[in-house]
Amino acid sequence: MLFRSKRQSSARIGPERFVAQAAQALGDDDGRIMLISFVPEVLEAARDHGYPIGYCVDSLTDAERTITERLGPDVVLFDHTTLEMQSQLWPGEWRYGAWEVETSARAQQLWSWGVHYVESMIPERLVAEGLIV
Repeated sequence: MLFRSKRQSSARIGPERFVAQAAQALGDDDGRIMLISFVPEVLEAARDHGYPIGYCVDSLTDAERTITERLGPDVVLFDHTTLEMQSQLWPGEWRYGAWEVETSARAQQLWSWGVHYVESMIPERLVAEGLIV
């Protein structure tokens, strides 16, 4: 299960309080919850609470790479349209996930480039085509 932080929510109450409230609301997660966010401070707080973290990036720029390397997230997530070629993926210990994947061909291309996860509006098609189980 992914639990996503919105920029506005964490800015309004602060990253520590946001994560503390999320942890209270989520209860015992049995290791099944990953907190994902565009906000590095929220992810730092989440890691301090023992959650795996996913860093959402708006782009695959050098600035985002620097933040990613500092954070050391479990997963780096991005809109699939920001990735144009495999060489754009940064080397690191994290896994990659892409959202808003709309075609089977694009999902296959992303997987062939080393993206581990896709979020899609067409999961039933991906299952029917044997691309996911």
